Amino acid sequence: MTQLQVLNLNSNQLSGSLPASMRSLSRLQVLRLQENQLSGTIPWELGLLPALVELALASNRLEGRVPISFALATEEVGEAERSIIALDLSSNNLTGGLSYYLLHLPNIYFLSVRDNPLMAADPSDDLFFPLTEDATFYPEEFHCFSRDIGYQLQYDPQYYRYYGCLCNAGYYGDPRQGCIACHEHGECPGGRLISWHTGYYPVLNDTAVRPRDAALLGFELCNQPYSRCNPSGDCAFGPGLGFNCSGATTPPRSRRAHSSAAVGGGAAAAASGGQICEQGYSSFLCAGCEQGYFKRGGECFECKSGSVRWGVLFAVTWVLLLIVGVFGGLMNAFGHLGKALKVIVFMSMIFMILLLLWLVNAIPTSIVYIIVAISVRSPILHNYVHIILMCICT
Repeated sequence: MTQLQVLNLNSNQLSGSLPASMRSLSRLQVLRLQENQLSGTIPWELGLLPALVELALASNRLEGRVPISFALATEEVGEAERSIIALDLSSNNLTGGLSYYLLHLPNIYFLSVRDNPLMAADPSDDLFFPLTEDATFYPEEFHCFSRDIGYQLQYDPQYYRYYGCLCNAGYYGDPRQGCIACHEHGECPGGRLISWHTGYYPVLNDTAVRPRDAALLGFELCNQPYSRCNPSGDCAFGPGLGFNCSGATTPPRSRRAHSSAAVGGGAAAAASGGQICEQGYSSFLCAGCEQGYFKRGGECFECKSGSVRWGVLFAVTWVLLLIVGVFGGLMNAFGHLGKALKVIVFMSMIFMILLLLWLVNAIPTSIVYIIVAISVRSPILHNYVHIILMCICT
């Protein structure tokens, strides 16, 4: 038995554990025991066989860590050094990770630990290794690129914590959490992000603690004009990443969120040139106006400097005119109409000056004219306002 070089016992329904006495097979080069019912751990002594170059233990019930002794078994053959060149440990219950020395055996060309769901690389293992262009596609709607290590290394996606894995085209998200089918009106070229067309607004759930963890439910058609939603067409969303418009994350307001403490304010990322809502719009479906804007006819317009202040003065003056009108009526009842008219004319001059300033800063003159024409009851003041407004409009 000590001169045995090849031992092929695959698919023989063997059970039990591998004996440590196999250390005596000093000339054994090939050992194939795949597709059996072997259990227990891989003995340390098996890795010390000096002539072993091929070991196949796939499709068994082996557990525990892969012993580092496989990296120590070498034999001088002339000027060359013999070591493991093929190691198949797939489809077992192994745990832990592969040692650095085992991954960098000098002559190895094939190493597989696939279908060992409890195996994971050690935290100290460098995950930022270069990747090849060869990808393995999985039924869970994602694919993973192979590690560029110089030989064929097979492992499960979770072994390297899904490093180098992306969702397939038609899906988006993080493969670790599961890829999500692309929503209607969305674009999913593959990867973590989903983008959508101009004119649609992203709808979120209301259960996430952090805005970036919210789940995307789909897209709804924006209020007209449709261009107010995703005007640049450059917004995207990724689970765990939140929303991104030209490089700035701006989570929108959810369907039932009506305060900034909910999912987010829907503010525009103006600093980066991109925004979920057009400048000046906010809230769900971009139906509201940002601070500093006012709504008219379903559209938002910027409040010019001082317009609010003059609006207050306009309202105060209008109230004063009503008071003066009542006062004039009382004066007329007691035969002092002449004095009342003087007061009304004086107040109307002040009113028209303030009104002119308001017109320059805010609303169209036609609307103000209608309001004043309806509000003013005195024929004299009505004609006076009419003449001045006609001058302003022309």
